[in-house]
Amino acid sequence: MYFLGVDGGGTKTQIILADENENVIGVSFTGPTYIRSVFGDTLKKTLEEGIFFAIQNSHLKDVKIARSCFGIAGLDSPSDFAEVLKIVKSITSVRLDPHPLILNDAVCALRRGTNKGYGISIVAGTGSNCYARSKFGAETFVGGLGHTLSDEGGGYFVGLNVLHAASKSFDGRIEKTILEEMVYEEFGVLSMRDLLSKVYRDGFGKMEIARLSILCEEANEKGDAKAHEILQSAAKELVLMVKTGAKKLDMILDEFDLVCVGGSFKREHGPIRKFFEKEIKENLKRANIIYPVNEPAMGAVLIAIDRYKVLKR
Repeated sequence: MYFLGVDGGGTKTQIILADENENVIGVSFTGPTYIRSVFGDTLKKTLEEGIFFAIQNSHLKDVKIARSCFGIAGLDSPSDFAEVLKIVKSITSVRLDPHPLILNDAVCALRRGTNKGYGISIVAGTGSNCYARSKFGAETFVGGLGHTLSDEGGGYFVGLNVLHAASKSFDGRIEKTILEEMVYEEFGVLSMRDLLSKVYRDGFGKMEIARLSILCEEANEKGDAKAHEILQSAAKELVLMVKTGAKKLDMILDEFDLVCVGGSFKREHGPIRKFFEKEIKENLKRANIIYPVNEPAMGAVLIAIDRYKVLKR
């Protein structure tokens, strides 16, 4: 008996095939499936190829999926869920179950880190999102509306602030920051005006900006005050999302698991993680901070297994 889990984000998508004992038997990585930037046939092809290779990598023959769960970044409105469900059901190259679960990736992130059935997850990758669920089953989302409307605290947020800081350093609006020279070196230019032809062209967008978050961490390690300010601001935005979710569900004084996933939290002593932990411990004293060590798509796998067991009772 096999279960399929998908963790779809703005940078890449991981797909896992596992058995009923939660043993991973096939894994694949494919392109982004964030539905604000990947649509229709492209989304179908990306998912279809990823599922095919996950099954192929298991070296099993005639695999039948008992239950599948797709955790996709950017799913917010009923029309989003309906569109992705339609696309998933149109996949015929592999035998999926007739009732695939389509969820926001932040929901799967919570299950990835805890089996309690309630708590808060905060996703900080290219973008950001927060999902909260109370002991009583009430749930809410905070943020997660894409890089134009939200995504505070994620890689794009940090990268965009790096560009803004470099621009202000260039024309004198702020004191000089080494971020300016680091941006020049990154793009192979001599000034911000030379950068115009690179940033205002096709192919330069959210992903390219998000990658600049690495420069911010490097500058922070060199003692740059502006880089420190940007990273601290990102951490505070993530804390605000968590606090807001907890407040909306009356969980401020409760003990709950806080599951933190995404690139911003990967480094144990990374600046965003360090700032974030400090603020959480001061504001949500009973929150148990968890950084899952299992694979990203395991949250979706575990939900698929959970739902299958419930239906079999």
